[in-house]
Amino acid sequence: MANPRQVEALVKRVRERWPDLELALHFHNTRGMGLANVLAGLAAGVTRYEGCLGGLGGCPFAPGATGNICTEDLVHMLHCMGYDTGVDLDLLARDVAAPGRDRRTRASGTGRQGGQVDRPASGAARSSRASRPVR
Repeated sequence: MANPRQVEALVKRVRERWPDLELALHFHNTRGMGLANVLAGLAAGVTRYEGCLGGLGGCPFAPGATGNICTEDLVHMLHCMGYDTGVDLDLLARDVAAPGRDRRTRASGTGRQGGQVDRPASGAARSSRASRPVR
């Protein structure tokens, strides 16, 4: 399980050694550290993140591990911080709550969606879909 200081330090070391490497981060929400680790990744310049509908998932290498970070929680946090994720959060939430979806498996948020984040000139941060290039 990583903590934000570890994430930022590791990303900085990787960037020093391989400055042109495009990084993507994937976090589990063990002990509630997932979104905090995203913030550390943002601080270190990472622009791609992966989440999962309702925080579903686990880890075959860590029995009992919690699910992945919730896409809806990630998108909500980024929107609140001024990021433009290119994701319609209302539509995403409706999809998660769609009839037939077993809500008992939801850990807390929305869906499986990769995302790319970049910072506009104003200094505020924003995000775009993973398929869009960083500007």
